[in-house]
Amino acid sequence: MRVPIVIMPVAFLALAASASAADAAAGRAFFREVCTQCHTAEPTDGGGEMGPTLFSLFGRPAAVGDAAFPYSKALKESKLVWNAETLERFLTNPMMTVPGTTMLMPVPEQQDRENIIAYFQSLPGSTK
Repeated sequence: MRVPIVIMPVAFLALAASASAADAAAGRAFFREVCTQCHTAEPTDGGGEMGPTLFSLFGRPAAVGDAAFPYSKALKESKLVWNAETLERFLTNPMMTVPGTTMLMPVPEQQDRENIIAYFQSLPGSTK
């Protein structure tokens, strides 16, 4: 049976879209491998103490959530609310998004950023 030519591009686009879809499990794995050197997002992730806790990060204002962490003045004054758009910008280039932030490590790969954002969205207490 021959597949009509019109269907082939549609099928290809569907495969390409699913290949780049955000994956919360991959985001969790990336976070545990790279980000827990400084941060924690779940009680069981063994995260570091150099950065603030990121519990229930999604949907909350920047520089809020970890009373024990001395957030930078720049982040406190940024008026950011953590959502997919602001996290994408911040993770791409923290120092450009919030000049004066103490977050120095960008996440260079877009797929990793998308996966981390999906992971944050999946955590209990996060607003979607």
